[in-house]
Amino acid sequence: YHYFRLRRTLNQMKCSSDPKAIMSFIEKKCSENQDFLSELF
Repeated sequence: YHYFRLRRTLNQMKCSSDPKAIMSFIEKKCSENQDFLSELF
């Protein structure tokens, strides 16, 4: 569930944002949730 929600979020960000914004979003999520990357992969 988290994976598909993340994919939808990233797809929206790709259309509306630059890669730096996406990376900052991912870094923020990783700092908030240590399991974020394990959920991602």
